[in-house]
Amino acid sequence: MGSTSAGASVHDLTRLFHVNPKYERGMANEGTEPADPVSDQMDGDEESLVADTSTAKTIWNIANAVLAVSILTLPYAVLRGGWVALGGLVLLAVMSNITGKFLADCLYDKPLPSSLPCFRRAVVRATALRRINASVNDGSLERAPLLSADGASPVRIRSTYPSIGKACWPYGGHILVLLVQCVELLGVSSLSLVLMGSAVLMLMKSVVTLSTNVWISICAGVILPTVLLPRLSQLGWLSLVGIVANFGVFAVILMNSIYKYSDWHSVHFGAPSWQHFPIAIGIIAFSYAAHGQFPSFHIRMEKPMRFGFALDAAFLLCAVLYISVAVLGYLAYGKDTKDIISENMEPPWSIITDVLLLVTLLVSHALPMFPVSALLDEFLRHYFPLCADPAGGSLRPFYFVTTRTFLVGVTLLVAVSVPNFHLLMAFIGSITCMLLVFILPCLFHLILHHKRLSLAGKILDVVLIVVSAAAGGAGVYAAYQELASGK
Repeated sequence: MGSTSAGASVHDLTRLFHVNPKYERGMANEGTEPADPVSDQMDGDEESLVADTSTAKTIWNIANAVLAVSILTLPYAVLRGGWVALGGLVLLAVMSNITGKFLADCLYDKPLPSSLPCFRRAVVRATALRRINASVNDGSLERAPLLSADGASPVRIRSTYPSIGKACWPYGGHILVLLVQCVELLGVSSLSLVLMGSAVLMLMKSVVTLSTNVWISICAGVILPTVLLPRLSQLGWLSLVGIVANFGVFAVILMNSIYKYSDWHSVHFGAPSWQHFPIAIGIIAFSYAAHGQFPSFHIRMEKPMRFGFALDAAFLLCAVLYISVAVLGYLAYGKDTKDIISENMEPPWSIITDVLLLVTLLVSHALPMFPVSALLDEFLRHYFPLCADPAGGSLRPFYFVTTRTFLVGVTLLVAVSVPNFHLLMAFIGSITCMLLVFILPCLFHLILHHKRLSLAGKILDVVLIVVSAAAGGAGVYAAYQELASGK
């Protein structure tokens, strides 16, 4: 998910689980009302969203959500996957782009123009743009159909990823999506702790000798106050700092790799190690994961019909940056490439990178924790009303602190159990990212629009599901085997 990026929109993250039930008019759940805390938590503030985001800003938002510190591990993925890993960086970018468009399709009762035959798209697109422009002028964009050709006008009837799951499986689809998202976000937080621990270890190894797990535990204590903030907006002003630091990391890696150009001639892209290649695929899958935020980006666009173009441009930008870092980083260190490329660097490059990493992670660690905390709060308020303050409805201070501390403890336990950065990332990428980025979008697309999809469209959905499931299973097995072997 480009999930550890500090530039992720605070508003989008706080809406990650929300759905307005008035848009739940899907075939499978028409007339149903939320009857549990998970459904209640899905009630969003849909009408408060203003569809005024330009295409350029949407491209920036998508790229910022996708890009993450996983870029540090991509040179190692090339070491493990050889030249095939470079193809994987391109192929998975294309697949992620496609499934992002599938998710946008699933927000509507009919496929968007990208699903129509090419010779009809020009007429349909022009008609749709006229409708949208008129809707923007009279303030009725939320209800405006995007197409008005041949009497079949797609209308947006869903607003988030969980609402798509609920439309497919009314009695558990949204819960499945929420659970996978929670696991992914907690995994991202664990990765953040591992990376912080490794960075501090590299900075302090000449001063004090402590193990990685000890530094991870210390970092968990340091970031706990940020998780205890009642409102994520209190960290909003630090987002700019995180963005600058995040891109600073990318720039330093590229400059350091170019600085070592004299070593490039001795490095060759070999054949993949098929035993470890699935781990590389899991790492790459993690690098393109941000689909939970795509529905929010789409419905906030001033011109939603341009969302497909925004995805194309953003994924092209991310793929170019990822491939550049992966290739140059591997050329700089060859077979000595470590799973965190900054550990290969020498001062002052390593010091600059580690400091920028710590800044990025410290200001962004609370972001993936906040939606999970909010969902847990809602669960406790519903089933254990004594935990909530009757006056304001929020959790009592003791329970508020306890739940946040518990979640930090869970992520700490995972981090010290799997302190190997690339293996933990491979586990997350092979399980939750394969589900959220590839398998579920295609499955939901097939369920919701199977009557309107061409045979080729159905085959594409099925192929992506099968390939992603196989790659995910192989990645989990390979990561477990390496973890068990202690290598």
